[in-house]
Amino acid sequence: MRFGVLGIALAIAMVAVGFFTATAAAKYGSPSTPPGIPPLAFVVVPFFDILIFAGLFSAAIYYRTRPAEHKRLMLLTAINFLPPGIGRFPFEPFISGGPLLFFGIPAALLLILLVLDRWKNGKVNKVFLIGSLILIASYPLRILLSGTGAWMTFASWLTRWLA
Repeated sequence: MRFGVLGIALAIAMVAVGFFTATAAAKYGSPSTPPGIPPLAFVVVPFFDILIFAGLFSAAIYYRTRPAEHKRLMLLTAINFLPPGIGRFPFEPFISGGPLLFFGIPAALLLILLVLDRWKNGKVNKVFLIGSLILIASYPLRILLSGTGAWMTFASWLTRWLA
């Protein structure tokens, strides 16, 4: 609990740095952008990572006096950042990667954790269920949104004004 305020400050810094880093990567290109995907379309992935992290972390702060909810929300904030790490892992000689792999592994992990939560506690924690569903639903939403004209207009505006 002593490090809570420091954790909040770090989270705020992560959101700010992540936002500007993602915007700069969309504007100037980045080696982490998958080949064949325009940087303006791909920026939807880190943008949602940051947005969902901010929401989950804010909820964890709200529930700081309720340990069961707080711990699960903090776990969700960590799982939120699994796809970028999985996407950079060199699976190619063994398995074909792509969104199914780097979004599928965290989604499968969340489903396993929900089952374990139900098995261990006799019920699923409602906050954990809602957070997990939001995270899982965000994966296909990112892919669907990335190629739309509305997203490209928004991403162009971001890179023009904020990077």
